[in-house]
This record gives sequence, C-alpha cells and structure tokens, in this order.
Amino acid sequence: RLLRRWLLHPLVDPEEISSRHEAVEVLTERPEMLRALRGALSACGDAERAVARMGMRLAAPRDLGVIRDTLSALPLLRDVLSRLPLPEPWGFVADPGDLAQELAAALADELPRALREGNVIRKGYDAKLDELRGLKERAKQFLDEMLEGERRKTGIKNLKLGFNKVFGYYLEVSRSNLDQVPPEYVRKQTLVGAERFITGELKKFEEKMLSNDEDIRVREEELYAELCGKVLDKTALIQDIASSLASLDVLASYAAVALERGYKRPSVDRSYVLDFRDARHPVVEIMLDDAPYTPNDILLDSETRRMAVVTGPNMAGKSTYLRAAALLVVMAQAGSFVPASFARLGTVDRIFSRIGARDELARGKSTFMVEMVETASILHNVTPRSLVILDEIGRGTSTYDGVSIAWAVMEYLHSAADGMAKVLFATHYHELSALAEKMPGVFNLSFSVEETDRGVLFLYRLKESPADRSYGIEVARLAGVPDAVVRRSQELLRRFEAEGGIRGPSGQGEPAKSSSRDSGFGQLRLFRTGAEDILRELAAADPDGMTPLEALELLYVLKERAREVLEEK
Repeated sequence: RLLRRWLLHPLVDPEEISSRHEAVEVLTERPEMLRALRGALSACGDAERAVARMGMRLAAPRDLGVIRDTLSALPLLRDVLSRLPLPEPWGFVADPGDLAQELAAALADELPRALREGNVIRKGYDAKLDELRGLKERAKQFLDEMLEGERRKTGIKNLKLGFNKVFGYYLEVSRSNLDQVPPEYVRKQTLVGAERFITGELKKFEEKMLSNDEDIRVREEELYAELCGKVLDKTALIQDIASSLASLDVLASYAAVALERGYKRPSVDRSYVLDFRDARHPVVEIMLDDAPYTPNDILLDSETRRMAVVTGPNMAGKSTYLRAAALLVVMAQAGSFVPASFARLGTVDRIFSRIGARDELARGKSTFMVEMVETASILHNVTPRSLVILDEIGRGTSTYDGVSIAWAVMEYLHSAADGMAKVLFATHYHELSALAEKMPGVFNLSFSVEETDRGVLFLYRLKESPADRSYGIEVARLAGVPDAVVRRSQELLRRFEAEGGIRGPSGQGEPAKSSSRDSGFGQLRLFRTGAEDILRELAAADPDGMTPLEALELLYVLKERAREVLEEK
C-alpha cells in the first residue's frame, strides 16, 4: 500500500527525494545487511491493517496474532538497523515496551479464525481459565472410568459411550445384548443393530460439562477484551511502528530491485534538465526475458532541447520510449533508483500523458473526442516544470485536420508555461519534423529501421533526425494482412506519392494547402471512383500469384467499387 502511495504521489522536494535515494544506496552497498533486513521484515505482519480493524471492532484473534508477531520481531530488526548507517528518519523504529511480551504470554501459538472457536488464550496465562480447562480435561478420564464401571455392572463387554448434538451423551448396546440392559437405562434411539440409552449419571455429567464450556467461553472473551483494550491504548504507537516498517520495506525492495536489474541512483536538483543515459523501460525490459533490450538516451532541457518530435514506423519503439521517460521520472521522484547508466533530473511537478485510444460510448464520447478532451486538459494545466508526453495527436480524424491540430498543439506548448515545459511528441505526421527548423528548442528524433531482403528489421535505436518514411505497409505484412491487400496498398502508395499526396509544411510554419486535384476536399482523396481505376486494378492483378482466398477477396473489393461507380452514375 505504501509503495502504491509513493508511486501515485512522487515527491517534488529534492532534499526529501535524496533522503530516500541515500537510504537505498546504503542498502545496495551492503547486500548481506540488505538480506538480513528483508529477513527481519518478513517476520512482521500487516500491523497497520490489524490495529485498524481493532479500532472498528472488527478484529479477530488472528489480528491480535499479527500484532504480537510484528512486535516480537522488532528486537531482531532493531539490531539489524543499528548496524546500518541509514539517514533519518529511516533507521528508527519505536520501542513497543512490554506489550510484545504480554501478547506473547497471553496468546496461543496457533490462533483460530473466530473467538467462538476457543483456544485463543495460552495455557498458564490465567489461573481461573486453567482451572476450568482442567475440569474439561479430567472429564475424559471420568467418562473412561464410568464406561468401564458400566461394563462390569451389566456384563456387556462391547458397551460403547458416545455423544451427539441431539440428546448428548449416550450408551450404545448391540441388539444381541439388549436382555442385559438394567432398568435404570432410558431408551433414546433405536438403530438397525443397536439401541442407545441415557442414564441419570450421564445427564448430570453433561449438564456440568455444558456449564463448564460456557464458563470457559466467557472467561476467554473477558481476557481477549482486556488484551484488545491494551492494544487499542497503544494504537498511535503501533501505527507509528507499522509506518516505519512499511517505509523500510519499500526502501529494501527498491534496493533489491536495483541490485537485481542494475538500476542507478539518479541525481535530483531544481534545474529543468531531464537526462537519462541508456534508459530502459522497467516493465518491457522484464517482459523480454533473455532477449536484449536496446537502451536509448532521454535528454530534455528548458532551452535547446525542450520539445522532441519523435517519428518512425509502428512497432519501432516510439510509445515505449515516451512511457519510459514518464516512468523513470516517477520512479526517481518516488525514491527509487532507475534503469539507466546515468540519471539526472530537475524535479517535475506534473506529468501529462495522452497515449492510447479509447472511447466512452456510454457518455457519448468518441475516441477522437476523448483524445481532444484530454489534450485540452493538458493545454490548460501545463506548467514550466511539467513533462508532457503525446502519442499520435490528431490520428482520430482526417489527415489534414489531424496534421493541423497536431501542429497547433505543438505551437501552443512551445509558448505555454513561459516556454519551459518539456515535451515528447510521437507522431506519424512527418510534416511536423519541419518544426525543428522553425521553433527554437524543437528537435527531431526517430528510430532506426533496416531494410533487408526479408522485409523491415526494427533496430529500436534512437537517432537525432526525422524518419524518412512510415513503413506502415511492411508492418501490415508482419501483422498477417493478406498478400492481396498488401500488394494493393503498395500500388496505391506509389500512385499517391506520384500525385503529390500531402506536402510538407511551407510558408510561415503552416500546413500546405491541398493540391488542385484535391480541390473541394478537406483531406487526401484516397480513391477515384471511376471505371478506369477498376480496369487498371484488374489488369494489374496476378491471379497465378494469388491463393483462391486472396483472389476472392480482390473480387469482392472490385465488386464493391463497381457498385459505388454505378450508384454515382
């Protein structure tokens, strides 16, 4: 729970952050002491939740047991801490006094789930309870002696003694010995091969035992209530101890992960620099198992490297790069070491993220509407110390609209918040690469791709230049899109490139106007709906190179387009 709180609410004061980093560094430099600390912490339970349940009168015996075990583990923990030069306040755990000894003396080793199950209080803790339990323990001896006496008196050697909840204790006589039953036996139940009887002596004993059981229950409840009262009297102390243990547990976990994954201590100050060398995404790195992870640098500042336009094909690593930047900032300011060979950052006060696509249909919001609402929130609330990560702004609408919105958002962020906010902007709109020439502080990044005979090879390596193309069709092929669709996509791409398509920015930093052939349209016209186009495609088709399914798919596409042509006419 504390780890969650720390990650959801990172610190912004460099001194407080450095205090956590210092504690983690002390632990990483002493692996043996770290193991000892984690071993001592493992003996502690969730005392914070247990004492909270007690405060709400919801506690069970095992909650008391958690507090007992936690307080009993403190001497070993305090001994370990005495040998660690942890900075304040991380090396201090309060002394619980004699409460730990009292709970250890009072509570049984194995506690039941509920008080009504009994055996909560340890033998030897209370003389009155021990006396009552002694009577119950001696009852077995009494019953054994009584059964032996009845066997001698009646001559029934296989006479049995039993108990059930219907009529209590009984004597069971087999059918072959019924003629030996004495007159004082009272028949209570007839079975196939036997009959069950009670006697006055058995009923008196049963009443005495029931009374004894009630006395034991009442006494245990009294003692349990007294113990709960003593714990509640020290609620503040126990909560303070639980808070210290939780902090130590998080710091020890930070240190263990740092040693296991090779994380480094970040340097935190009040500058506006974000500098992670050989940065890695902490989750993706683990999911890759033994596959190598390609690290990349993340370098932003408030002057010459404020806003990065990140281009490249799908699957090249853009979104992972953006997410890694945000995660490393959160980790560093939450007190953790980070997956990088070097890390320095000026504290960030807000992280704004517009990544992914989702809708809210129940609330009447499309995917694009949700995207714009989130973008608007970012633009209204960005601060000089903010980190903004934007992924594919404008993709949910037409091409020209999308480019225009993305361009305008970049311009706004460039001047907003005193021109200090740091921005990572991933996009497929290569036209935005021209912003680096028109706005100071804007620079281009892209991910390297290698073209081979077998297709595209993603290198996941960052370079400081814009991407030259999108490789979307190659990605479609890798995804398993039918060959007929891939070939058709390539044909259309060549045509659109020859016809001009969308040109890059021109003039005073504005998107170019559409070409004359697109006059009257607000976006790129993808298909000319004429019979000539259909004939060209049919002539270009290679039936010998298609599977039956691919040929059928092409036929359906041409049929649909022919229908559209006829409807227009």
